[in-house]
Amino acid sequence: DGLAAVLGHEIAHAVAKHSSERASRSLVLNIGTSIADIATGGALSRTSRATGVDVAGMLRQFGIDNPFNRKQEREADYLGIIFASLSGYDIRETIQVWNRMKEENKGKEPPEWMSTHPSSDNRIKLLSQWIPEVMMKYPPIII
Repeated sequence: DGLAAVLGHEIAHAVAKHSSERASRSLVLNIGTSIADIATGGALSRTSRATGVDVAGMLRQFGIDNPFNRKQEREADYLGIIFASLSGYDIRETIQVWNRMKEENKGKEPPEWMSTHPSSDNRIKLLSQWIPEVMMKYPPIII
């Protein structure tokens, strides 16, 4: 059941075409950053060269990329439990998977705002809310 939760999550990324979304968003953001640098007379480039820090990249990562990636992870969590439920697995085990992940990563998990993934605590909280609804709406498909 735990493996089904993980596989359902990964299948959900493919079904939702998250990699395509990331590629498209990256292209748009790269062009946008270039336009912003030109519009500011190269201020972003000068600041990056002077500080040795990719200021635009850092702002983009923490302000756009990470929140967007966390949104995709939450979507994959939700779709994954739907897929696992439809397949006849006990999706309540998903919470135990994240409890084990939380224990394994104790003290090593970065603050959520710095991460591309939701924290284990937030995942557990959301899954606890979603699971009863998913079990009712998406029971196993019997053939």
